[in-house]
Amino acid sequence: MPARCLPPALEAFAAAHLGQGLRARFCGWDHAESSVWVLEASGRRAFLKAYHQPRKFRQEERAYRAYLPGLQKWVPELIAVCEAPAALLLGARPGALVQSAALTPDEEASLYRQAGAFLRALHAQPLVEHDPMPLAEALRRRAQAWCERAHGLVEAELVDWVRAQAAEAAGLARAAAIPRVPTHGDFTPRNWLVSGGALYVIDFEHAKADLWLTDVLKLWCTAWWARPDLARSFFVGYGRSLTALEEALVARLAALHALSTVVWARAHADVAFESQGRTLLARLRGDRFC
Repeated sequence: MPARCLPPALEAFAAAHLGQGLRARFCGWDHAESSVWVLEASGRRAFLKAYHQPRKFRQEERAYRAYLPGLQKWVPELIAVCEAPAALLLGARPGALVQSAALTPDEEASLYRQAGAFLRALHAQPLVEHDPMPLAEALRRRAQAWCERAHGLVEAELVDWVRAQAAEAAGLARAAAIPRVPTHGDFTPRNWLVSGGALYVIDFEHAKADLWLTDVLKLWCTAWWARPDLARSFFVGYGRSLTALEEALVARLAALHALSTVVWARAHADVAFESQGRTLLARLRGDRFC
């Protein structure tokens, strides 16, 4: 469980930028990947995000400094960076989380169009990081790591099937020579805010140079199964649809995503999330590849 009281060092850091009379309320998740507080001082509202993993701190900082300055209508303002302890002070955007908002079908369609437009703009930003490892090899290593961690949690035969799907994905990525682009890394409605019909995007701790399809993968695995109309709205905003090769690649990447969901959820004692991963594994194997 993350510490819910704002540490004195972070309180002083925030007060230096927001003013005195600081009030803090913990509003993060219980998975302890990071700690988040909503702050108010001198009539100003902001969020402070403290990181327990240096890699995620650097990824989110790089996203705000390198990729998001031209996308300010969609994202919070970066107010300040604290190096020790690692934290970002971010401006508050209005609105409620999309995943818990009561929306009409037209409002949903509009938000998914905006989500597509945001991703297209993000993916078009020039890369400031360059991974020398070929993308296909990175996919292979990623699959190997998750499959090893799944030992004892998922049936060996199913793990082998996921490994085979990942190998096919690596082959498709190699054949298509798809380049890396700046990605959000966790692009789902739980990281979207809506206010007055406008979409705002938060939580860039997973942002990195990657295959652009990783940013549609979670939507493909969840909302789009039951609501293909939302996929159509998204791709109107993105400016194009998936090619047949890209559709095949996403379907195979989904198998690895489902397995990693099970492993991550078990490590974090998230029973509901683990169930989602297992359901997705069963659905993919039964509906897509048999």
